[in-house]
Amino acid sequence: MSKIESIERHVEELDDTAFAVCREWFLAYENERWDRHNEQDSRSGSFDALVQDAGTAHLAGKPTPLGSTLLLQNFGQGITPCPPLFKQRRERWQRSIANSHG
Repeated sequence: MSKIESIERHVEELDDTAFAVCREWFLAYENERWDRHNEQDSRSGSFDALVQDAGTAHLAGKPTPLGSTLLLQNFGQGITPCPPLFKQRRERWQRSIANSHG
């Protein structure tokens, strides 16, 4: 049995209360990983072109909303945001960008 299969089996055996605690922990952990990923990308300059394009579009009066497709295509391969958390992650990502560019 693989490690993942073992984890799945254990999760399936949790009662509702333990499952709720596990889910909250996992979502918080996922958010922390997402933040670290974005912070690393921001420090490495991965967002620079996107920030420049967004600034140019804004100054031209043609801003484009930041959407999950854009994030996943450019910066989040392998990361699939949970819809209820996407707004929170987008806001954190935007703060990360703003903080890294003064």
